[in-house]
Amino acid sequence: MTNLARLPLNLVFVGVLAALAFIDLAKFRLPDSFTLPLLGTGLLGAFLIPGNPNGWESLLSALGAGGVFWIIAQVCPQGMGLGDVKLVAAIGAFLGFPSIVLAVFIGSFVGACIGIFLLVTGRKHFQQQIPFGPYLALGAILTLLWGTQIFDWY
Repeated sequence: MTNLARLPLNLVFVGVLAALAFIDLAKFRLPDSFTLPLLGTGLLGAFLIPGNPNGWESLLSALGAGGVFWIIAQVCPQGMGLGDVKLVAAIGAFLGFPSIVLAVFIGSFVGACIGIFLLVTGRKHFQQQIPFGPYLALGAILTLLWGTQIFDWY
């Protein structure tokens, strides 16, 4: 669990993630007006509030995760938008490494399972989009709450 000084920061993180999840479900967009301030808040909080991740780890995690997703978005632009890139960078800023990897794994796994379910049941067709933001948000929240226990168990 994170330290008490980061509680207000983490509450903002979870609140904005929830808002982004619902916006992405409704509009298939992750607005810059939410993702960029979230990224800035995560970086600033990591540099100003002692704890994990520290500022440099936060910055490197945001750049690393965002960079990997940016490459994916360039290679497959119809499959992933730049909103997902900015969201995962913000998640990296808040969670640091290796927690960002766990958050992306959980989000991808849950998203894939739900996507397969929607395809099998005929609610979605193969060419239809499924928003990724809600699953990234879920993975981030689960990692924030129980990431340490998941790593210990693994």
